[in-house]
Amino acid sequence: MSELGRLGPGALVLFSLDATAQPADSMLPNGSFEEVSADGLPEGWTLTEGATTNGRRASLVEVRSDASMAGQHSLYFRGDRRTGHWQAAVSPPVPVQPGELLMLSAVVRTQDLALERHQFRNCGIGLSFSDAQGEGLLFTGDPGGLEGTHDWSSLSTAATAPEGSVHAQASVFCSMSGEAWFDDLRLVRRPPLPWRVTETERMVFYDQDASQLTEEDRAKTLANLESIEATLGLEMTQQAHFYHYRDREQKTLYTGIDGNAHAITPDELHTIWPVDHHELVHLVASVGGPAHSPLLGEGLAVGLGNDWNGHPFEYWIDQFVDDGDLPALASMDTRTEFRAQPSLVTYPVAGSFVHFLIQRNGMETFQQASYQGHQRTLDGLLREAYGVGLGELEREWHASLDLSSDSPAEAAQPP
Repeated sequence: MSELGRLGPGALVLFSLDATAQPADSMLPNGSFEEVSADGLPEGWTLTEGATTNGRRASLVEVRSDASMAGQHSLYFRGDRRTGHWQAAVSPPVPVQPGELLMLSAVVRTQDLALERHQFRNCGIGLSFSDAQGEGLLFTGDPGGLEGTHDWSSLSTAATAPEGSVHAQASVFCSMSGEAWFDDLRLVRRPPLPWRVTETERMVFYDQDASQLTEEDRAKTLANLESIEATLGLEMTQQAHFYHYRDREQKTLYTGIDGNAHAITPDELHTIWPVDHHELVHLVASVGGPAHSPLLGEGLAVGLGNDWNGHPFEYWIDQFVDDGDLPALASMDTRTEFRAQPSLVTYPVAGSFVHFLIQRNGMETFQQASYQGHQRTLDGLLREAYGVGLGELEREWHASLDLSSDSPAEAAQPP
């Protein structure tokens, strides 16, 4: 099993004001888990095996009353390194029509969540569609999986019911060590956007009257695609789909993901920008496989250029050093760590470091570390590809930027 969902956490959180029932616009039965069956599971929901790893035990899934956001109950998951059968909870099917846009949202609280041994980084929600015979047509989701202990935070995903859809189902899953409580699941319909479609051999562009793309915009995006493929030595074999939104608010409402832009591998790009080089890099790079670390993955999308927001990397790094804000690279390894710091710092720092790595040993060595390495830690991946670890490469990167040896990041770097 691999990661179940392609979408990241969204900022749209719809909290229930009614402590006992789902809101009128939610299609999902018993989404706050207030109705409990005799076996301790949510009434109408079923358990299925969502993942298997090395271990004999099954993960624990049950309705609990020790923590909740909407009403008195939540759905509780627990597993550890000895768990081998990771259970997912699946909702009753709800009727849908092809072409309907649906958004699934929830909140999750975690305690000591950790990725151990051969586990998968999944602790989130999913949305699936099936036809009249019960055959699956589409699955998408928000895999969650932020390690550590976190208070209630939002999860969301959105999808359009494909042709032949008769039913949709929500699922909740966790395949990581630790504890997780899920609550306030909601499934709502959104009116479709009035997309205008322009199809080319390599890409399909979607825009609206309020967010028009010019012929020059499309031509530049297609040129960027060819340039990125040539630089990475990778080629997208399927058409890419470029969705252009009026503004950030509209994009968040219809995708469930906050932010100005995001890519959904292998072939979707959602953005408020008429030309988006950064997310296009993510799509092409995904042909080589998933990046092992956001420091390298996001760094590549930024580092293929020589600047960030109109200024060279050196401008930003010097500013961070002067302000005492330059982070140690080891603090940007995991998604949790990367997201915990300001994006206006992490992105140019990651881009500068990856640009240095590519200049140092070329693209092939960088891809070996980022996508093809067999180690489970960033330091191990870099040692496998470059022969030296993160600490030494960080010192070399600092030297290439003429940073003083007593910069905050250098001082914080382990030997």
